[in-house]
Amino acid sequence: MKPRLFSRSALGLIVIGLLLAPSPARAQVKPIRLRNGVIPAQASQPGSNQAKSALAQPPVSGLFLVQFSSPPGREARDQLAAIGVDLLHYVPEDTLVARLRGVSLDRVRTAPLVQWIGEYHPTYKIHPRLAAAARGALLTNQVVAVNALIAPQATPDEIA
Repeated sequence: MKPRLFSRSALGLIVIGLLLAPSPARAQVKPIRLRNGVIPAQASQPGSNQAKSALAQPPVSGLFLVQFSSPPGREARDQLAAIGVDLLHYVPEDTLVARLRGVSLDRVRTAPLVQWIGEYHPTYKIHPRLAAAARGALLTNQVVAVNALIAPQATPDEIA
C-alpha cells in the first residue's frame, strides 16, 4: 500500500479553499459610491484591455464617471488630459468625475489604469437632502433655496 500525502477530505478542503479565495481580477472590481446611491461593481468593460474595436465610436463630450484599477498618477492624468479628458472630482473606489471634450469612449477605455467608464447621469448630481426638500416643497408649495457647484471651465450648455 502506497502512503498518501493528503487524505481525500484534506484534498477536498484545499480545493474548496482555492475556489472560494478571491482572485486578483475579482479583488479589483469595486462599486462606485455616490452620495445618493451606489453603482454596483462592474467588471472591466469589453475592449478595455484590447485594441480599439473595428467600429470606432463617435467622439463624445460631457460628464462621465471613470473608474481606475488604482489611483491614477501624474503620468496617467497627463495622458488623459492630452486626449481631452479633464479629471474633476474624486468619487470613492478609485473613480473620478471627468469632463470629456470630443473624445471617443474607446480611446478612454484603452488609457492606462482605466477599468470602467459610464455616463454621469443628472440624477447622480442631486444630493439626497435636496431631493427630499424638493419633494416636500411640491406638497407644501414652498420655495427651496439651492446652491449649485459649477465646475471650472463649464460651458453655458453644461451650466444650463
